[in-house]
Amino acid sequence: MTRILSIEEHRPLTDSPLFHEVFDENEALWKCFPDATHARGKQLLGCYVEGWPAPVPTASYHVGLAWLKEGEVALHVFPKIRGLDFMAMFMTCLKNKDNEVQEKLMHIYGFDFKKPSIDAHGLHIDVTPFIIIHFLSLLEPIVKKGLKHNYVFEEENLQGKLKGKLVFSQHFKKNVLNHRLDKNYCRYQEYSIDCTENKILKKALSFAESYIQHYHLKVSDSHTRTIQQAKSLFSEVSDTCFPSEIERFRVNPLFREYARAIGVAKLILRRFGYDVQRVERQPNMVPPFWMDMSLLFETYVLGLLSEKYGQSIKYHIATNGNEIDFGKPDEKMIIDTKYIYHWRDRVNHDNIRQLSGYARNKQIRRKLMGDLYETEILPCMIIYPAADGIEFFSKNLLLDEPCEEIETYLKFYRLGIRLPIQSCV
Repeated sequence: MTRILSIEEHRPLTDSPLFHEVFDENEALWKCFPDATHARGKQLLGCYVEGWPAPVPTASYHVGLAWLKEGEVALHVFPKIRGLDFMAMFMTCLKNKDNEVQEKLMHIYGFDFKKPSIDAHGLHIDVTPFIIIHFLSLLEPIVKKGLKHNYVFEEENLQGKLKGKLVFSQHFKKNVLNHRLDKNYCRYQEYSIDCTENKILKKALSFAESYIQHYHLKVSDSHTRTIQQAKSLFSEVSDTCFPSEIERFRVNPLFREYARAIGVAKLILRRFGYDVQRVERQPNMVPPFWMDMSLLFETYVLGLLSEKYGQSIKYHIATNGNEIDFGKPDEKMIIDTKYIYHWRDRVNHDNIRQLSGYARNKQIRRKLMGDLYETEILPCMIIYPAADGIEFFSKNLLLDEPCEEIETYLKFYRLGIRLPIQSCV
C-alpha cells in the first residue's frame, strides 16, 4: 500500500508524521527525491532548511501530488487554507476572455503522465473536475463560432473516375485482381469538419460528459448548453481517433482557441488512458500533478479586478526587466499580488522595496499614466490572501475598500482578499 507524506505548503518535510518512519528505514530514498518531485519542470519541494541529518526540503508554493519512490511513497502538498475551493477560484479566472489571461490559465496546473497514478484514497483530491470545467469553457467560444474546417485525406474505390492519386497497391488488390477495370482506388483531399482537431474535441467531450453523469458533477447552465450545442455540431464528426494520432497532432498556433482547447482535451484523454470505461473505474487513482498557487491567486485577483473595473485595469506592464502585476491609471496606482499568508502580521519589506522601485521607473509610469511630474509619488498596494479579507472590490480601491496604509511608508497600502472555501468544509 502506498504511504503518503502530507505537508502544508511552505512547511518543511519533517512536519509530516510519516517523515521519520519513511526516511529512517530507507536512507536511499532521501537521495532520490529531488528528481522524483519534478512535474513538468515544476517542483513541489523548493528551498532547503538545516535539519535531519542533512538539509531538509520545504514545500514550495505549488500544491499537488508526486511520487517520492514509485509504488511505495508519495508526497502530498496541500494549501494552508483548508478546504480552499480551487474550482471557484478558477471559474472566476475563466470569466476573463483576454488572450494573455487565457494563456496563463494553461500554465496554472499540469500533470506527469509518464509516471503511474497514485492511490489517493482518503485524501479527497481529484483535479479531473478542474480540467473538465476548463475544457468546457474553452469549447464554448468554438461552439459559438462554429467548427473549423480542414483538409482531410479520404480513400475510396471510385466508379468510372479518377480523383487525387491512385493507390496502386489497393487498386491492384481490389480491382485488377477482380477484373473491375471500371473502378479506381483513389486517395484525395476533402475540405471537411471531420478533421483530426474536431475528432479530438469530440472524443474529449464524450469523456467529459461521461464523468459529469457518473459522478454528478455540477456544471453551470452555460456549460450544459455548450455540451448540447457541441454534440449537435459534432454529429458529422467521427470519434475514431487513435492515441498515437492524438499525441502526434499539433494545432497551428494561429488558431489560439483551438490550440488551447485541444491542449486540455489531450489532458482529459490521457487522464483516463484513452479508455472511456476507466471513467467509472479506480476513482481514487490520481496522476501526479501540480498547481501553481501563486499564479492562480494572481489570476484570481485579476478576475475580481476586471469584473469590477473592466478595461481600466492594466495587466502586466513590463519594461527592461521590470514588470508590475496590475496598474489602475484612474487612481494612479500600482498593484502587486503576493501569495503570502499573514502578510499583515509580518510585513515583507523586500516586497515593499520591489514595488516602490517599480513606482519610480519612468517607462512604467509613462506606459501606465502618460506624462507625470517626476516628483509625484504613486500609491502602491499589496494584495494578499487573508481569512478576514474582502470578497469583492467596490467602486474605488483607496476610498471604498478597507485597505490599510502601512505606517512606516508613504502612500503604501495593503489589502487582504478572502479566498473561497468549499461549503462542505
